[in-house]
Amino acid sequence: MKNKRFSFSTLITLVILAVALAISVTMMIAMRHFNSQVNAVTQRQALYNHINDIDTKVRQQYPSIDEEALRSALAAGYVNALSDPYAQYLDSTAYKRAISVRQGQVTDLGITLKAETSGLVVSKVASGSAAQQAGVLVGDLLVSVDGVPVFAPDRATLQRKLDTTEERVLLSVKRGDKTMAFDLTAYSYQIQTVTERMLSDSVGYIRISTFLDNTVSQFRAAFSSLENQGAVNFVFDLRGCTSGGSRESLEGVLSYLMPHGAYAIWSGNTGESYNLVADTPHTLSGSSVTLVNKDTRGEAELFAGILQEFSMTTVIGEKTAGKGKFQDFVTLQADNSALSLTVGEITLMRGGSIEGVGITPNKEVLMLAEKTAMIGSMADADDDQLQAALSVFSANLPVGNAATTAPTVSATPSTGTTETTAAQ
Repeated sequence: MKNKRFSFSTLITLVILAVALAISVTMMIAMRHFNSQVNAVTQRQALYNHINDIDTKVRQQYPSIDEEALRSALAAGYVNALSDPYAQYLDSTAYKRAISVRQGQVTDLGITLKAETSGLVVSKVASGSAAQQAGVLVGDLLVSVDGVPVFAPDRATLQRKLDTTEERVLLSVKRGDKTMAFDLTAYSYQIQTVTERMLSDSVGYIRISTFLDNTVSQFRAAFSSLENQGAVNFVFDLRGCTSGGSRESLEGVLSYLMPHGAYAIWSGNTGESYNLVADTPHTLSGSSVTLVNKDTRGEAELFAGILQEFSMTTVIGEKTAGKGKFQDFVTLQADNSALSLTVGEITLMRGGSIEGVGITPNKEVLMLAEKTAMIGSMADADDDQLQAALSVFSANLPVGNAATTAPTVSATPSTGTTETTAAQ
């Protein structure tokens, strides 16, 4: 009986110690959380005090301040101080336009400018836009806007005007030896992100300019059209394809091409991680070549890298930009402005992150800057990278057929296995 009483007493003591230990650990965690909260409050208060001190001193010398411009500058400065190169502050006008663009609808003149030594040159004319309907062409040299001469340093200001104006705009351009005038008025149109055509009896060509919410439907329609015309092999042209920020469109396109199963990994900033899975009945069954260059960015890189990793395509061109992280909008209720903040990253199954790394082509084909500027508008015979793609099909080289298992090759082949060709 004595031993039993001793054992019972020992048990009670152990239970009390366990409870005390649990309480201690809980208190320790709670105190740490409390301290971190106190530190956060203290840091925020110090920040507010610092800004208030600046504001007080400034207003003593500048009694009249543009309050809206000040708020925007403060928000932009805050975001610029983050360690996120993709973070942005968008005022209400920019945010409204960004949402519309991501949805695939935009209201503008449809002109993109670039600065060259000769001046401001039209680098892109959007399909369906007022500029296209009026006859503005890629390569036109902009001379004046509403009668005011323009110069290369004015590009950012003029581009913003062309993108946001709701007034009539008179553009004067020089085309060769001729000077032409265009009277344009902005209107709403759907952004055409996908174009397609047949390159031969069996090879279809699909060009993607960016990934927006309407890209999936446009891509599937283009692919189906080419299949109906007899295409069994495909060239996917993603050169200069910018990041539209629509992760859903990338997943929708890849799900249409990939065999059933996981093909990439999503890792969110809040800690969630899961596989991206293809689940549509359609699959790319023929061979393909994907064209990329240094301006291929974001979703386009992942498109090329994922197909490459599953041996479903041969990537030709130049090493890509290296952006695998995705951003989303966070609305600021006070004035309907927004923050664009990184929310996560898509990584390859075996190749891992492409952030800051990019996709290395299986065959590197460099092209002169003059030709790069004309991608999409030059003759096929002059397009060195496209010709390299066609040579893959004609030579019956082992470009990928649809894989049914997880990848066994890296998405960034070593330089020892990458063939390089410099276009003349």
